[in-house]
Amino acid sequence: MNSIVDHPYCILGVKQDAEFEEIRSAYLKLVREFPPDRYPERFRELHDAYEIVCDPWKQAESILLNVMAEVNLLSVIEDLEKELPRIPTLALLSLGNRNLTTRDSNNPS
Repeated sequence: MNSIVDHPYCILGVKQDAEFEEIRSAYLKLVREFPPDRYPERFRELHDAYEIVCDPWKQAESILLNVMAEVNLLSVIEDLEKELPRIPTLALLSLGNRNLTTRDSNNPS
């Protein structure tokens, strides 16, 4: 598992409740210590961690990646197909995008 996804705050050496200025200061200090021309891999790791910490969308994405890494989606689908053999896999997957409490307006049954 990618350490950036696991611990972006640890990579930057700040606490999770750190203020933006503290995070930025720590990032700039580390960039001076590990410049991109001398340490390209370390710099990329620092930059990615900084982006995750500063961008709420990237934070959500990193959390989702952690959760998805622990779940084997194919085994979940296989289990569902065993339980409900008449429902095609694509139909099962599309159910997650629909509100099941309301009926389709095109299908008044």
